[in-house]
Amino acid sequence: PCELCYKERWAWYAALPLGALIGLLGGPKLRRAGLALLVLILLANAGLGFYHFGVEQGWWAGPSGCTGLIGATNDVNAFLKSLNQTHVVRCDAPALKVLGLSLAAWNGLVSAGMALVAGLGAAKRA
Repeated sequence: PCELCYKERWAWYAALPLGALIGLLGGPKLRRAGLALLVLILLANAGLGFYHFGVEQGWWAGPSGCTGLIGATNDVNAFLKSLNQTHVVRCDAPALKVLGLSLAAWNGLVSAGMALVAGLGAAKRA
């Protein structure tokens, strides 16, 4: 996975245990606060997913870690050596598409949908 793919996973590493804790612990006020936090985490992840999708579509540039920049040198041998030692997974080339959408796009959609569900749960009166 590319640099952005790894960053998109962080939200799920936080959201899944948080969602389980919300369901198991606390009264209505604690649940509402936990769901509000969950909404923020998921909306941020949706934004990151859509940003990544934009990088894949060429709408804007991705982070430098996804471009494979290699330090400039005038020595051909040093350049060839750096090529052999540098492995970059590109953020602008989707590794997999499902139903025509990249995994970054799916992550954005699922995160936004789950944020909506959590928001509805937070807005619901006890």
